[in-house]
Amino acid sequence: MDMLSLCFVCKKQKHRYTCPRCNIQYCSVDCYKHEKHASCSELFYRDCFVHELKARQVSDEEKQQVIAMMKKVEEQIPFEEYSQDESDDEFRSLEERLEGLDLENMKEEELDELWNRLTLEEQEDFKKFASSNPEFGMIRESFVHRPWEPWWMQHSSGLIAEMGAEEKDVPELPRILSNISALRSSLISGKTLSPLLPFNLVNVLFAYVFFQRLYNGSGASDLVEDFCESCLRSSDVLKENKTFSCAEESACSCMQRCVDVATAQELYVDNDFVTACLQDVSHLLVGPNPDSVDRYVCCALSELHTVFTEYHKNLKAIPSKAEPNIKNKRKSIFSAVKKLEFLLAWTSTYKEHLALLSVEISEIYKKRKCSDETHEQIQKEIEKEGVRVKPTEKSSKPLIVELN
Repeated sequence: MDMLSLCFVCKKQKHRYTCPRCNIQYCSVDCYKHEKHASCSELFYRDCFVHELKARQVSDEEKQQVIAMMKKVEEQIPFEEYSQDESDDEFRSLEERLEGLDLENMKEEELDELWNRLTLEEQEDFKKFASSNPEFGMIRESFVHRPWEPWWMQHSSGLIAEMGAEEKDVPELPRILSNISALRSSLISGKTLSPLLPFNLVNVLFAYVFFQRLYNGSGASDLVEDFCESCLRSSDVLKENKTFSCAEESACSCMQRCVDVATAQELYVDNDFVTACLQDVSHLLVGPNPDSVDRYVCCALSELHTVFTEYHKNLKAIPSKAEPNIKNKRKSIFSAVKKLEFLLAWTSTYKEHLALLSVEISEIYKKRKCSDETHEQIQKEIEKEGVRVKPTEKSSKPLIVELN
């Protein structure tokens, strides 16, 4: 079995899940709770508790069930069993510790306070109770394995709106840079632009969607350094001044580099994940609707620009003596920022090219998807029937002949 497909914790079984916080692959709940993953799972369990209470529209009956469960936890650990050196606050009854919290209309800061007012023993018992309770198990599983929903997947025709249709939660879009008009006048005006520029855009966008998905949507917000370095190493356009002759060459180059960078970080990605990122690029190029075809691309490039600019500021704060290669790193990041500004100016000026480019990327996605499915089918047949080797016929000729 391929080592990359094994569980990060036990190294015995094939991984089935990916932790949305740290991205390690694991095979079971036991491995998720293992001491190797304890620092992450503990924090994630607390976040799960807080955010689930915040997100759910609970009934009065459900609220009472939560309070009853907390009381049950308190009853399971009598006060006299606590050691005498514990703080007086831990000896207070549950009702006293929850005093002042409005369980009917709790705010986020109050949800944090609710969790913090439980003793450590109560928190542990709460987790055990939730793990063994089927209802809370369903909530936990739906939260832990809930994938990040990219904002670029939302589209509307802009022409017809269905009456009475249920409104969906629209994710917040990255803020578009406000000085694109100035960029257009300073970078585009009076220059003869290469017709190959759209293909360079594909190379940058693929790196963006790949690592945003790989980091579960937190790359551009919580993992600035890793995200910037990964995108820079994966995109020949950002790292070097390379130009591609077609969209497929541009996409395939970035695909391979992205996989190499992810593998170096011990993050396993399969063919389905890589192929799905091609479709993501196509979604970006389509835009939210025909009237705003360039909006998603501008959002993606703007977010990249913001993150790279922040990373460049962080690098400037590092003394040159502390890191010998810091000057070259600053230079490469600054160069990437300028390239992103140029692509932003080009996108907002020549947005009529995006629709055709989207169709081209969509065709590349379909071709690769078909190839992946064919390969998977052949692999299944081989695993099912086994590899049959045709026996060689016995030859009547001697194997060794003495030469005169």
